[in-house]
Amino acid sequence: MTSVEQILSALVTPLEYLASPDKRVFWPWLLTATLLALWVYKKSKSPSRSFLKYLFGRNVWLSKSAFLDYQMSVTNGVIKVFFNASALLPMAAVAALFSTILDWTVTAPDLNLSRTVTTTSYTAALFIFGDLSRYLLHRLMHAVPALWNFHQIHHSATVLNPFTVYRVHPFESLLFGLRRSLSTGLVTGIFIWLFGTALNGYDILGVNAIGLVFNAFGSNLRHSHVWLSYGTALENIFLSPAQHQIHHSVKAEHYNKNFGTYLSLWDKLGRSWLEAGSEKNLEFGLGPSSPTPSHGLLSALWAPFAQLLKTR
Repeated sequence: MTSVEQILSALVTPLEYLASPDKRVFWPWLLTATLLALWVYKKSKSPSRSFLKYLFGRNVWLSKSAFLDYQMSVTNGVIKVFFNASALLPMAAVAALFSTILDWTVTAPDLNLSRTVTTTSYTAALFIFGDLSRYLLHRLMHAVPALWNFHQIHHSATVLNPFTVYRVHPFESLLFGLRRSLSTGLVTGIFIWLFGTALNGYDILGVNAIGLVFNAFGSNLRHSHVWLSYGTALENIFLSPAQHQIHHSVKAEHYNKNFGTYLSLWDKLGRSWLEAGSEKNLEFGLGPSSPTPSHGLLSALWAPFAQLLKTR
């Protein structure tokens, strides 16, 4: 049964995220993002305003768009008390199912690998397959009109800040939670089948070590006005924050580009990769052909369902 304490706790979700290492807005990751932003600021040689005004402008953090980001963060936290993807589809159950099916149908090869190699392989597989599954679902959210009805709430943000990552409709949040259970369960099930149940990955503060590196070095700038490009050579391997800002751009030539989260490989294969290039003056949102978003919470929650009803 859901307790009042759980609901009250969910109401302070954004503050809890600041203290959670598995969240992108964990305060040390915000600190490293600030240091990277300072480097970008110094490199840009823009003395027209101070660094604090550059990074913490009222138009970014106190805009109507930003307040919807904060509200959606809290709303999703409350809804997860009642509808949690990990409860609907437990990762352990998925892993047990996959490993059992493999046991029944395929004889596991006799792999005599060291614990270090096994752990490293498992950590890398979780990261790579998780990144691929995020790319595929993200691309579907754009390609399928019914799913786009929900995903456009995220893209309706007209300014970007680190909390924009939580500006997602609860239905989309549920889908990505189910994706995580499926992808993690599939990889874990395969490794249990191959190596048995004594299985651990390299975690730091309870977070996949590879993913943690990305969170610590710039992920929070993906949703920001800070143009951090890695340069062509690195962007051919890893997606930069600037490339994700291009994904949010209203310019027609930027539509359906850079769906990935960390690795560029999937966008390369899907022909959706676009390098950042030189700094651009981007405008964010749904574009001039779409209705101006109200940035209202109730509208954001109901609008996707209203659109679905219109198309019936």
